[in-house]
Amino acid sequence: MLEVIERICSSVCHTLPDRTFWFGGAALPLCARCTGVYVGFLLTMAGFACTRLRRCTVVSGKLLALNILLIVLFGACGFAGLYGALALSEYPRLLLGLSFGFAIATFAFPLTRGWLLGMECRSWDGKDRLRFLCLLAGLLPVSLAIQSGWAFLFWPVSLLAVVGLIGSHFLADILILSWLFKPRRRSIAWGAAVPALAAIMCTGEFFFYAAWRHWWNVL
Repeated sequence: MLEVIERICSSVCHTLPDRTFWFGGAALPLCARCTGVYVGFLLTMAGFACTRLRRCTVVSGKLLALNILLIVLFGACGFAGLYGALALSEYPRLLLGLSFGFAIATFAFPLTRGWLLGMECRSWDGKDRLRFLCLLAGLLPVSLAIQSGWAFLFWPVSLLAVVGLIGSHFLADILILSWLFKPRRRSIAWGAAVPALAAIMCTGEFFFYAAWRHWWNVL
């Protein structure tokens, strides 16, 4: 199983040993930043689904500004590191990844509920904003557990990361296909066709990523 997970993860992540957390002498299948992105995305989606936040509409106002700030900070640090202007250790990379995954999930969940599933959403109130911030703060103990390096966390963190990786790509493909096929819902088997096509697209993407990385390494 570990070999399969490593093959999937290596298609989208550089998996450099010096930028990866180690648990009991084994490196996680994703780098610290990617681990944070996909674990943060998965936990935030689960947090929305399991709380009253699942009935909320898109994030707006100050919370929207917070999400945009998290995304811009993630991108700025990534570009700065790419050009050698900023060198971060694994833990700051993990925190950046968690915050980015959180921000993306808070945009993706309302789209899934309101646009894809056609379910009604309501506006935010004061208690929802508090739940939102508590959900964000809840990623801090997760980050502390990951950076601890305890051997027994290797498999849970690895599985969370790969499920978040596959799930985020699959959800993105479903949203794209639902937008393309929305005018034709009555002429196709909506319940079966879109998830099946999304699964095919997702599989093809990972094969493409793997081929591209192989070609890049050969060059």
